[in-house]
Amino acid sequence: MSEDRYVYATDEHGENFVGEFSTRAAARDEAIEHARLRGWTKIATGRALRCDPYSFLPSVDDILDLMSGAASGEVGGDHAEDWPDVGPEGRVAFDKMIADWVDKYVDEPRFFTVEELEEETLP
Repeated sequence: MSEDRYVYATDEHGENFVGEFSTRAAARDEAIEHARLRGWTKIATGRALRCDPYSFLPSVDDILDLMSGAASGEVGGDHAEDWPDVGPEGRVAFDKMIADWVDKYVDEPRFFTVEELEEETLP
């Protein structure tokens, strides 16, 4: 979601949100209708913030630590403790490789966090 999108809660506790409305007012209208059909007295709306797939990736350090740990435990012992040393250029190349892979193969998350939550009691 590159532009602001608003969502509404589908439960009375404001834990599950749906919708992609261009304004909070549109989300609020839908929330009121949803709540009234269920006999609820409260609604919640908020701004949806899509999760960035890159935020779930391991870092270069995570990968290098994994490699070093596997090498230390399996074969190299203490000699593998500082291995591999890829240097700054190798780190940049790794980041680019992973970013290219994400761009090509990973779909956009269908989940999001909710910010600017507003709760309202209905009359």
